Amino acid sequence: EQHKIALLFVSATWFDFVVNTPYPNLDLSSLEYVVLGGVCVSPEQKKRYNEFLAQHGAKVQCSNGYGLSEACGACIVASPDREDAAIGYPLPHVKVKIYEEEEQKFYDLADGPRTGVLYLCSDAVSCGKIDDTVFFELEEIDGEEYLCTYDLVTVNEDGSLTCCGRANRY
Repeated sequence: EQHKIALLFVSATWFDFVVNTPYPNLDLSSLEYVVLGGVCVSPEQKKRYNEFLAQHGAKVQCSNGYGLSEACGACIVASPDREDAAIGYPLPHVKVKIYEEEEQKFYDLADGPRTGVLYLCSDAVSCGKIDDTVFFELEEIDGEEYLCTYDLVTVNEDGSLTCCGRANRY
């Protein structure tokens, strides 16, 4: 209450916990932005979370997003008015490649609709190591280092992305 939260970038698991815990005097009126990530969020879940926010004074609605884990923050965000499960579009300075497993080829979002493994490149993406400890390797694609997310995504007709599971080869 003292700090008045303005931004939430949380997982649906966290939100489920909060929604199912009684907070009779919870004041969320200071919220300016809410991004859900970490797992796929259905339109039904998002509607439930938006109702919870409104009941507690928030004037914003949830946006689906992507990047809560080793990507180290928001990389892809959807508009809060989307009524589907899309995670949205890459933020500025975030590069995306889609690896098509059958063709063993990388594609850009501009190459059109397809389904494949999501790769991300940005200054905000973790390098995969701390000091001498390596947690994961980045892969070089077209001269730049990309993080393989191991997530299977669909590139939609409008260029947005939707998570649809984990990739087979991983």
